[in-house]
Amino acid sequence: MTSKMSRKKKLVWGLIIFLVIALGASSYFYYTNYVKTGPIPRKYARQLKFAPYYPTKLPSGYSVDDESFTIQDGVLIFYINSPKNKKIGVSEQTQPAGVTLPQPGTGPVKVPNEKAFDGVLGHTYIGLEGAQYVSETITSDGTWIILNLNGFTLNEATILTQSFSAVK
Repeated sequence: MTSKMSRKKKLVWGLIIFLVIALGASSYFYYTNYVKTGPIPRKYARQLKFAPYYPTKLPSGYSVDDESFTIQDGVLIFYINSPKNKKIGVSEQTQPAGVTLPQPGTGPVKVPNEKAFDGVLGHTYIGLEGAQYVSETITSDGTWIILNLNGFTLNEATILTQSFSAVK
């Protein structure tokens, strides 16, 4: 009778140990892939081969869409929601070889409402592409940040561009 009890106890203890290990492994997998420990979900942050930037100083009413993060061909993409119910597309990647930003007034045609400046992040150019503003920044550490600002003014585009800072 005691050998049957000890087999049952061994089976119960084996099952308990298995469940504890399975729960620990699944918790670890969930934490390392889905828990947001910084502004960029870990699942995406650990795939990046460049220094990411995040809008930490957005104006009142603006917010990052935390569900919008994705990576396509090494490019981090996410959206910022505006109080105008418009989405601002953001992409970040390593600066491709040979890519430089335009300088205002250097092309054959004067582009209205364009602006270039050296800010805290690096060199920035904001100009019209079609009917929308596009902001491009090449940071001092080689990250290329692009904001698609459809329906925004040059002043708003400038403020939103300057809201980014390096993720630590």
